[in-house]
Amino acid sequence: MNSTTSIVNNQPVTREVYEPIGVNHELQAGVTKLLHDLAIRYTQPFTLAQLGYLHMNSICYVNGEVQAKIYFAPELAITTTTGFGGRQVSVPNPKFEAFHNWLFVGSLKGAIEYDTLTVPKYHIDEDSSGQPAISITGGKKVIEDAEVVVLRCNPLCLMAAITGVSMADPNFDVSFETIGKSDKKTGSQIMISAGANQQFPVKITVTHSTNAEYYDPDLVVPCLLDRAKRAQSAIKTRKELALKASEKAEKAAKKRPSNRQLDEYRKYR
Repeated sequence: MNSTTSIVNNQPVTREVYEPIGVNHELQAGVTKLLHDLAIRYTQPFTLAQLGYLHMNSICYVNGEVQAKIYFAPELAITTTTGFGGRQVSVPNPKFEAFHNWLFVGSLKGAIEYDTLTVPKYHIDEDSSGQPAISITGGKKVIEDAEVVVLRCNPLCLMAAITGVSMADPNFDVSFETIGKSDKKTGSQIMISAGANQQFPVKITVTHSTNAEYYDPDLVVPCLLDRAKRAQSAIKTRKELALKASEKAEKAAKKRPSNRQLDEYRKYR
């Protein structure tokens, strides 16, 4: 991570730049450390291995949006409970609640999805506490087309939590820059193919006050709602400006002399 500090409006502001996952392991390690810290501080502490963490995560630009995902083995990430009529129903492991308002907002069910990926070869064993836990085989052995559980994270929450700064900080901002081999003719970025989707890996810049308060999960939802409100206001303002410009152009066109008037004018020049 590259960190710089500058003075903005007489206040020290820090910018922290994270290279895309895959360029180095710094951001991936930051995600793993955050997961670990939250797991051991949970009401009922657990290990990431007990949740089936595959040590795989991604932050990419996909289908018009930045998506942050963390991957888990379904054998441990999904559990069963008794549903209506006594039937067994598959549900996300309740341990995921340890990450609520840190990695995701809203319902846990809404943050969980499923995918098929190539993952490191693993098996499930009992750990030293007698709990089932994932054990990843060393070396380059992989399981192709493996079903995985995906925790969809809110990118803003994730980066604020990793950086450890409050989202209520007035200087807090996160920007994402796609990378890839440049097209010399157009100067555009070339997409990277990953399965059925085209993905851009992203470089992430987190801006915040140098002396910002620490991340507070209770402020996450109000801050996200406020950002959404300001974004809608900005869109409305742009539309109003565009409408005024259009009306101004229309009035100017009506005042412009017609071709016939111009011909009459030129006749007597």
